[in-house]
Amino acid sequence: MTFKKLMVMRTVFSKYSGIFLIIFCVMTGAVLQCAPGREPAKEMHQGQETDYVPGEVLVRFEEGITGEEIDKIAYLMNMKLIKTISTPDSPIYLFKLPDGLSVNWAINNLKKMPEVKHAQPNMIKRLYPVRNPPPAFLRKQEGGE
Repeated sequence: MTFKKLMVMRTVFSKYSGIFLIIFCVMTGAVLQCAPGREPAKEMHQGQETDYVPGEVLVRFEEGITGEEIDKIAYLMNMKLIKTISTPDSPIYLFKLPDGLSVNWAINNLKKMPEVKHAQPNMIKRLYPVRNPPPAFLRKQEGGE
């Protein structure tokens, strides 16, 4: 290959690398994985297995609650604030639970507090379902069917 052809290929690849990555992920059945140290936990919900990050809960508080009150609730539950997510309604707070504290236990106790509007586990969403086979058009390309 000539130098000119290599430079053209490099330019094309760098320009469309995001598209190549998406195609590769779809073709190989790659999924979004959680960060290291944040392996998904399994839980049965209405007969279906769901994934969530162990030791993390998402909480939405009632309107008008102050930061001081949120800090007090976090202190009482021994939780650490990781992130605040802005939404059009009201912010959602991501909390880290101490080791050994059950996500379900924390959610049940948070829901009993009048200041808490909603509490749930930090669910993991996947781009491509792991348990399902690839679509038919991909199986045909791989020589199947």
